[in-house]
Amino acid sequence: MGHEPASKSHVASLDGLRALACLAVFGVHFEQITHVGGSLGPLSVRTLLVNGNTGVCLFFVLSGFLLSLPFWRSGAGAGRDGRTSVGGPGWMASYALRRVGRIVPAYYLCLAVLAIWQRQWASGPGLVDVLLHAMFLHNLTEFSFYGISPPFWTLAVQAQLYVLFPVLMWLLWPVMRRRGTAAAAVLVACTVGA
Repeated sequence: MGHEPASKSHVASLDGLRALACLAVFGVHFEQITHVGGSLGPLSVRTLLVNGNTGVCLFFVLSGFLLSLPFWRSGAGAGRDGRTSVGGPGWMASYALRRVGRIVPAYYLCLAVLAIWQRQWASGPGLVDVLLHAMFLHNLTEFSFYGISPPFWTLAVQAQLYVLFPVLMWLLWPVMRRRGTAAAAVLVACTVGA
């Protein structure tokens, strides 16, 4: 039997780090629901679980790294499917379809169920909240940041990253081709740090 080649954006050694980030995020939500406390020797269980918010940050860093990996690896070469140049129009369409297909259907289903269950249509602010959530912009206003479901704020940030990422890669493409990956990586670090 043949062995399938690994995806250019999958790094097996990061699977454990992803699992830790997932457990940390689960711990935060578990504590928010149960208000569990206590200690394990000198370790406060509540503090440990609450500090699991770092798992969200870790997910964002991993997403940015893994999304950019095919771009950095390809240079001027082929894209993920071996046919489409990274940075070209085919790459952009493939990238957009993968991102939309991965997030939007499940998110819209959850949003619809929660909006109906919470009777969001009963007030003007509720309808605005649903609209902001549907456009992944609810994290930009204070009243809707945690409006329909508190964990949804991370999806808005992730969707905004997915929109801005190809723009950033497009802007860095000429630098990468002329000066190499190291110069482009420095520009990314400066942009993210700003």
